[in-house]
Amino acid sequence: MTLQIAELNSDVIAKVKYRPKTPFAKRLMAIRERAIASGMKLLSWEELEVELQERRGERLKNSDDSYIS
Repeated sequence: MTLQIAELNSDVIAKVKYRPKTPFAKRLMAIRERAIASGMKLLSWEELEVELQERRGERLKNSDDSYIS
């Protein structure tokens, strides 16, 4: 199952046509590819925003931009 997910994600990466140019970007892309190959689930933008808010100790917002009590 993990291999199929990694293959699917690799296909998606190949279709993006993004090729990192700087050494730093190449390192980040390699880390991302290893994470995908190991079966790690990548966060959506919304999930990433929630994670950042939690780590910063900020109040969390609902999808309608109201704050969670």
